[in-house]
Amino acid sequence: MPAPPYSKEPNAANIGGHVIAQAVVTAERKIENIRIVKSPRMGLDESAREALKEGKCKPDMLEGEP
Repeated sequence: MPAPPYSKEPNAANIGGHVIAQAVVTAERKIENIRIVKSPRMGLDESAREALKEGKCKPDMLEGEP
């Protein structure tokens, strides 16, 4: 999954950090129900949310089924 782009505000203010998100990965590898748990804000949370919406993940498997 590609890293989300920095928006202009945190880049100009020289702010960085981690965004912690919680989400559901469906059997179809879609990321849904995204909830931002922790973020330095300044647009980084929304940038992370958008990147997760576009990304795909491998779901957990149970007895060979996603």
